[in-house]
Amino acid sequence: MGMYDTFVPVPGLLCPTCGAALPDFQGKDGPCLLLIWQQGIASPVGCDVDDISDLDEGARQSWLETFSLPQRFTFYDRCEGCTEWVVFTGFCENGTWTESVLGDHLNEGPTVPAHALGSSWRQCSACTHAWEQPDDTIRAGCPSCGVLTHLTPR
Repeated sequence: MGMYDTFVPVPGLLCPTCGAALPDFQGKDGPCLLLIWQQGIASPVGCDVDDISDLDEGARQSWLETFSLPQRFTFYDRCEGCTEWVVFTGFCENGTWTESVLGDHLNEGPTVPAHALGSSWRQCSACTHAWEQPDDTIRAGCPSCGVLTHLTPR
């Protein structure tokens, strides 16, 4: 088994297939040192390695602050409810993980606009498909064409 990092999205994420909570996200796009990343915090919040437990708190925190996430990264979990693998893409702004979007959007280019149609509805500008998505979700993959979109007012 290779090295990985653990990811804790805030708020927690649900399986899109069955709605079960997904508690155990891992990913390999970060430093892959068994670091624990929490959405909204710039540096890791911990590490699953005993080697650093001997460090005093100040030295441990200084060591953790040397790591950062890339601007986009993927993380995944296997749903215990329906056994489907679920992949999300994390997005960082100013070095801090700020968003999580369903799907692997790691190698996609810029986002395309999705126009707000009303309360919790948006329309993809690439394929014109409309779908329901909470308004507080800025980026989302279009369920029809799969392109990564960003919500824009009409």
